[in-house]
Amino acid sequence: MTLLAEDWQAGDNLGLELRAVGEQFRRIFESRERVAANELNPHLVIRYHEPEPVDTPTPTATKTPTPTSDAPLNLSICAVADAYINDAAPANNYGTVDELRVGYGQGQNEPFSSRALVQFDLSFIPPGSQILDAHFEVGQIHSEGQNLIQLPLYEVRGSWQETAVTWNNQPPVSAVAAASIPVDDGVPAVFGWDVRELVQEWVNGGAENHGLELRGPEGGVTWQRAFDSRHYTPFCPRLSLKVAPKGPAQTPTPTPTP
Repeated sequence: MTLLAEDWQAGDNLGLELRAVGEQFRRIFESRERVAANELNPHLVIRYHEPEPVDTPTPTATKTPTPTSDAPLNLSICAVADAYINDAAPANNYGTVDELRVGYGQGQNEPFSSRALVQFDLSFIPPGSQILDAHFEVGQIHSEGQNLIQLPLYEVRGSWQETAVTWNNQPPVSAVAAASIPVDDGVPAVFGWDVRELVQEWVNGGAENHGLELRGPEGGVTWQRAFDSRHYTPFCPRLSLKVAPKGPAQTPTPTPTP
């Protein structure tokens, strides 16, 4: 899509068409009219750079602050990695499946525990930007056992890889939860955790961003929750942010030279 988007900048943008080719098949996607506000409507994700100033003999360009809009940015950022881990199969990796399981018990070889890991790329947000609001959101697709569970969310404190993480090599997490909410057994449902303070630390560089872990009670009454993963699902695990970018942008302004 990159070349097409560049062509649209210079000419007419009449949109896109999805058309089947080859063997008979059928696929159905969400439209912008049908989906709820918290679901994934058809959209373009664009990352761009402003053009660099062109050097000329005289005048030359020097960068000076230029005022920018004070309006905050509303961002919805899908996970770049996710997986769940399970101590019933401690050497297995579940980094490419379509669900994230969290729970205690519920199944063969129980009782066992499941935890979910999720990571986000926030490198495009300038350090020092103000995080006005930040929620981690997941879409629940299955529930078993206890109908209401308190589900904490922890900061991950070590590196991990989506296709390699297992129960045996799982990264450490913070001793205290970053947030915790009650999660009922409603399906389908979307749940959100307030992580504004943690995301602000990540953006400022006060803490390394290794992502988040969902981990509930691992003892007592058995329970399980399953959420959409980022793979093959309509609702990716996401961060919903409201961001005030740091200060005025540095843009080139011509100044005379001798």
